[in-house]
Amino acid sequence: MNKADLRALYDLYYFVVKACMIGGGRVVVAVHVPTIEGSSGSQAATIIAAVVCWYSPRKRISALNAIRGGILRCLRNWGLKGLKRMSEEYSDTTHGVFEQAFSSKAMEKPSSGVGIGRQNKGTVLLESDSWYVQLVFSSKQYEGRGLMSILMCEGFAYAHSFTPGIPVTLDATSSRARDRYMHLGFEVFPPILSGDEKLFV
Repeated sequence: MNKADLRALYDLYYFVVKACMIGGGRVVVAVHVPTIEGSSGSQAATIIAAVVCWYSPRKRISALNAIRGGILRCLRNWGLKGLKRMSEEYSDTTHGVFEQAFSSKAMEKPSSGVGIGRQNKGTVLLESDSWYVQLVFSSKQYEGRGLMSILMCEGFAYAHSFTPGIPVTLDATSSRARDRYMHLGFEVFPPILSGDEKLFV
């Protein structure tokens, strides 16, 4: 990956994490704090090993938080074509499939109604009633160490403690990611095409 691509990736992660934090989402980070050999207690720089960004029921990224989070940096990297693809092909398509999935499943709202709020007056859950995982990533050097599973399981426990019976949704842009999420218990709906890529939800 060249320097411009790395910068674009950094800007994307910066935007998603910051927008999640200022939008009332939940960001969980796993860090590695290496120690320097031979020095008494001094440490090297902390390294971010993995991150998961969660939105609770009825919370999603808003236009204002997207701007405050730094989407303009991303637009500079993506251009108008990238913006169109992200907003129309990816976001709209993904959430449309989520809505279809929730409609076909017709999952009943938990009797407690905790976490749903007053906006859903029906008896079945809507897509917006679910927890949504916006971002999961681990640094290359920490892949294969189980960090994603640890962070996701911690998130499931957290979500269940506040909103028992409320499902978690996410999307995957590769077969590899899809398989990892299936391993964690996610159901996969038929893949859809977004541009030239398959999208799994």
